[in-house]
Order: sequence, then C-alpha cells, then structure tokens
Amino acid sequence: MCLRAEVQHDIKIKRKWCLDWDLSENAIQAIPRRAFRGATDLKNLQLDKNHISCIEEGAFRALRSLEVLTLNNNNISTIPVSSFNHMPKLRTFRLHSNSLRCDCHLAWLSPWLRQRASLGLYTQCSAPPTLRGLNLAELRKSDFACSGNGGSAFVQPCSLASGSCPPMCSCSNNIVDCRGRGLTAIPAHLPEAMTEIRLEQNGIKSVPPGAFTSYKKLRRIDLSNNQISEIAPDAFHGLRALNSLVLYGNKITELPSGVFDGLSSVELLASVFKDLENLALLSLYDNKIQSLAKGTFSSLHSIQTLHLAQNPFVCDCNVKWLADFLRSNPIETSGARCASPRRLANKRIAQIKSSKFRCSAKEQYHIPGTEDRHLSYECNSKPVCPAKCRCEANVVDCSNLRLTKFPEHLPSSTEELRLNNNDLSVLEATRAFKGLSQLKKINLSNNKISEIEDGAFDGASSVVELHLTANHLESVRGSMFRGMEGLRML
Repeated sequence: MCLRAEVQHDIKIKRKWCLDWDLSENAIQAIPRRAFRGATDLKNLQLDKNHISCIEEGAFRALRSLEVLTLNNNNISTIPVSSFNHMPKLRTFRLHSNSLRCDCHLAWLSPWLRQRASLGLYTQCSAPPTLRGLNLAELRKSDFACSGNGGSAFVQPCSLASGSCPPMCSCSNNIVDCRGRGLTAIPAHLPEAMTEIRLEQNGIKSVPPGAFTSYKKLRRIDLSNNQISEIAPDAFHGLRALNSLVLYGNKITELPSGVFDGLSSVELLASVFKDLENLALLSLYDNKIQSLAKGTFSSLHSIQTLHLAQNPFVCDCNVKWLADFLRSNPIETSGARCASPRRLANKRIAQIKSSKFRCSAKEQYHIPGTEDRHLSYECNSKPVCPAKCRCEANVVDCSNLRLTKFPEHLPSSTEELRLNNNDLSVLEATRAFKGLSQLKKINLSNNKISEIEDGAFDGASSVVELHLTANHLESVRGSMFRGMEGLRML
C-alpha cells in the first residue's frame, strides 16, 4: 500500500513496490512519456483534481496491472491514441470534468468507451461548441471533425518541450489565444516567449502559485469572465513587463491574505501585485470585492487606469484610505460606488468625504444578496491566526509544523484546515470546531493519530471532506465522527 503523496508539476514514478498511488488534489500539470516506467505492479492510480493538461504518448504504457485510474477534474483537452489499451484489468476509470476537445484526434476514445460501458461514465465534450455537454461515448465517428480553417487538423501532440503551444489553444506572434475553450485551469508549459495570453470566457476557478512566473515577457493577461474565486499571493510575481491585467467578471470574494472577522469581505494585499511596477491597467470590475487593504496599489507605479465598479464595497473605516487614494489619483474610471452602509449606498467612493468612513458597532452594513450584519471590530482588525500557521483567504495551513496538539483559536471564517504532516497522536473532544460554521475540509493525513475520542468533531457539521490517510488508526467507530452530519468523503 502506497500512501498519499504530495507532488508538483510533472510526475515521474519508478517505485516497483507500490500498489496504490493517491496523487489526487496536487499540482500535477503533465504526465510525460514513460512516467510510470518500472511501476508494472501498480493497481490503483488516482490523479483526479490536479491541473493536468498534457499527457504524452506512452505515458501509461507500463501500467499493465492497473485496475483503477482516475483522471477526472483536470484540464485535459486531448489524449494520445490508444493511451489506455495496455490496461486489460481496468475496472474503474474516470475522465469526467475535463476540457476535452472532441475533434478528429479524440475520435478513437468514443468506441473505446462504448466497448467498456461501465468505464468513463459522464465523460463529456467541452468543445467545439456544437458538441459541448454531450456524452463522448454516444457520438459517431463523423461527429469528430477537424476543420482546416480552424486549425484543428494541425494540432500538435502534447509535448513538454519548452515553448510548446497547448493543443486546445492557438498561438501566433507571441500571442496565446485560449478564449472560450472550456478550460477549468490555466494550461501548463506555455510558450516562454509569449507577450499576451487570452484566457477569458472559460471556467478557470483559481490562479495557482507561480502560475505565470516563467513568462517574463508577458505584457497582457486577460482572465475575464471565468469562475475565479482564488488567486495565490505570488501568482503574478516577477512579471515586470506586464502592463495590462484583466480580471473582471469573476467570483473573486477574497484575495490574500485574510478576511475581516465575521464579515466575508475581501482583504487584497499589496503583495498580490508585487513586481507589477509597469502595470498600466488593472480591471477588477464586476467581482464581489467588499474591501481592500491599505496600500493595495502602492507598488503599481505605472498604473493609469483602474476599474473597481460593480463590486459591493463596504464603506467603513477600512475603505477610507481608498477614497483618499482615488481623490489624489483620479485613475478609477468605472465609477466605483458604496453598497453599504445605507447612508452611503450608491455614492461614488472618490466623492465621499473622509469623515464619512466610520466603523461603528451600532451601524448596520447590508450587502445585496447577504444578510444584514453589524460590525463589532475595530478599524483594521484581523482574524487571529494560530501561531506558526499560515492564514490566507479562508484557508488555515498548519501543515509540516510538527504539531503535537490541535491549534487553538481558529478564525471563524475558516473553510479549509490543513493539519497534514504533523505529529498529532490523539484527537481530543475539546470542542475545537465550535463556531466554525464555514469549515468544509479538514486534512489530517500523515500524522500519528491512533485515537479519536468520541465527540472530537462536535461542531463540524458543515465539513464534507475529512482526510485521515497515513495515520496509526487500527479501528474505527461510528461515534468517532459524531457531529459530522455533512461528511461526504472520508
């Protein structure tokens, strides 16, 4: 039995003794040729929920004993012919929730799935638009067309060579065009010489750490009209040539690092845009931003145009600095307005006097689409983060700290708690989860847990995922998980 592993980017496994590999929910972007050379006894390979966009020919050729393969929830657009033909024992196969482009290069997969009716259920096309949402196994060979005019017939095989154009995109004149391709993640191994990348009108949900770090010549990034709700702190670090960043039409509710206690408002730190000293245009139009941390734009020395409208700004004392900034720097051209409190609702932020921005426990702050809330915090207060842990957005990361005790005083807004790779041995019934009504995921893998007291998870009713892989548990009782009414994955 091989325990869950944490890997980055490309995958290459050569351990012959492994029978099971759970590599799901990592940051794997590509599977190179002969990635599993020598792993002939591998039976269970889980690669779901990564960022895989490239599978080279022959990647799975060594896996003749494989019984379970999960590739769902990635960014796969095409797969080399006969990639799975060397797996006679395969009984579980998942490929749904990808960005499959159903053209002539993928025609082989339809009969392969039909011949194995129990495998690859719900595998659907993402492109072209005429086939989007259709079950791949139900399509005829004639449906998988390549158009010379559209360039589909000339798609190059997936390659990990530096500077390759993603097979689902088109590339010319140092512009990478991935618009409207049904992508759920940013493609890997983009051309290093590109100066512009167009990723708008996709289903991208997050911008991971260092997403664009290797592309020093980038001048424009368009991520508009996606499903982005999270941007890593260093997503744009090092891009000194960038002068246009477009993020409107997303679901950004918070960006690193942290949120206001008791209020789901965003705190956008200046470090998010570190190194973007030549950025001339920044569009955060039409998101769900409620607040911005002081100094957010201080590193943007060349900024000329700023779009902040269509965001539900809470105009309390924490936004006073923004009004002062906009009066001194009249670069906000979209007409950003307050959403609350009521006395300031629908007024342009730049035109409000500084004295009007107040924090008061008596004042009601209403955000359209949310419940009324009373603010009871002081100006610039922040949720408490446990000692040595890292708190960004709604994620509390206490992993790899050699902790022997459960951390205290978790922020009430915590949605994900990472306690993996520590030395926890006993989970005591200390009501540690009381008040964490937003908590959805707990990772306790790779500890030394041998005992879970009854009631240890009391208060964790909203948790849907609990990871306990690689611990010392010898028996499991139903009462161990009392209070976890919403648990779906264990």
